[in-house]
Amino acid sequence: MNDEMRAIESMVIVGVLKYTAAGKEHGNWRDSAAGFGVTLRCHSARDHGTCAKKAAGPVRLNSTTRTTLLDCLIELRRKLQEEHGSCISAVNEHAEIMQDNAPAASQDALTAMMDLSRAKQCLAKATVEWKNVKERADRINKEALDLQKMVEKAEEEVRKLQDHLHPKRARIGTQEEEEEEEEEVGDWTLPKFRSEASRVQNQSQARKLGMCTGS
Repeated sequence: MNDEMRAIESMVIVGVLKYTAAGKEHGNWRDSAAGFGVTLRCHSARDHGTCAKKAAGPVRLNSTTRTTLLDCLIELRRKLQEEHGSCISAVNEHAEIMQDNAPAASQDALTAMMDLSRAKQCLAKATVEWKNVKERADRINKEALDLQKMVEKAEEEVRKLQDHLHPKRARIGTQEEEEEEEEEVGDWTLPKFRSEASRVQNQSQARKLGMCTGS
């Protein structure tokens, strides 16, 4: 029986030889006997003119022509040779094409893996450079902020020294007050101006008279 199983498994159209135990078959209420079936490569090679079937069998035990499992295997191999003999050449052609394409596919996969590896290396390098630049920028920004604070402090000290070395600047406020008084005089009306002029003239004459009397 083992020789018959190996003969079936060696057929190019056979994918997997499967043993089917006895029991209820799907869609059949009656008990089914044990047997053997196979999956077929005809479906994967359907573009090359095969029958396109996915499986064959199972071939089960019966009480007349297949009383042993060996009989089931022999019958299964006969059916495969008769019903799928025309698929053998198509499956072989499909296998040859797949084999020819395998090196190219493997080379493409290898190239893709190498490209991916280089891309990962470039990404890692770019990430390190970005982190270094960011750290440098953060450090420069902090130094710039510290320098700005130092400049502002120095400017404040310069202003204090200038006020101490040039006290006449303090008199600027008094001068501004006098200018404000002159602006107020400019706003006087004509009667007001005449009244103030008479007052100033009378004060002048009184001072002169006092000087004459004193002499």
